Amino acid sequence: MTKQLKTIGYVLILILFMSNEASSQILFGPKLGYQTNWARYAKLFEGADYTSGMAYSPQFGALYSFKLSDQLSFYSELYYAQRGKKEKTNELITLKRIHDASYHFLEMPLMLRLTFPLRKEPKSPRIYVNAGPHIAYWLGGKGNLTSLETYGSTDLVKTEYQIQFLAPNSQENILYAEDANRLQFGLSAGTGIEVPVNRRGDIFQFDLRYTWGSTFMGSNLDLPIGTTDVDENYSFGHSQLSVSVAYAMYLDIWGMRRGKSIKRR
Repeated sequence: MTKQLKTIGYVLILILFMSNEASSQILFGPKLGYQTNWARYAKLFEGADYTSGMAYSPQFGALYSFKLSDQLSFYSELYYAQRGKKEKTNELITLKRIHDASYHFLEMPLMLRLTFPLRKEPKSPRIYVNAGPHIAYWLGGKGNLTSLETYGSTDLVKTEYQIQFLAPNSQENILYAEDANRLQFGLSAGTGIEVPVNRRGDIFQFDLRYTWGSTFMGSNLDLPIGTTDVDENYSFGHSQLSVSVAYAMYLDIWGMRRGKSIKRR
């Protein structure tokens, strides 16, 4: 985690250094998207009876960008999204379970973007590629578990549980994530298109992105799910693929400052 923090620090220092030459042209606005993600375990489960699937969720928040040069810009977002896990194990006597969990996150990519106009004219759409570190903060979560009442039985029990990071007074319907890595790091890369919508410089953006999470949700410590006989562990990370649209409004900071100085005179 220390190396990841240093890498992010170096990127931010580079951005601040380059921003001295920036034109202070800022884009800011809302974004809305949808993502699919899947869990990557530290160790692969063995056996033909285990299957895992993808989880899907919307994402919504805001973007922020400013130019460093004609082609290069710093691009960031702050948005809410869910990550999840879907798994099923079907060993008829000893272990049978269906487990779906969702985790709430605040996500923030910090990327450098290269932009290329499709035509040589001011109103031309522009394609871009961007990449950089990704930071996320785990807010909480919940899950649904269908499992055998006891090992060796054939009776199934359905349990809905909440994830807590502080030790609860009761374990009933609570998963106490005592080993949680709430601060998550990763790498994001993607491409998209910017379409100018007016003379002021506002844009409509369509984005396609892949994010690889380098931090596991926790350790391989066995964590009991409520009062069931089922344990969970968080020795897995997430990979995710997302699409989003955004409307970004153009702000010329230097132009606004010059306007204020003129009015004062």
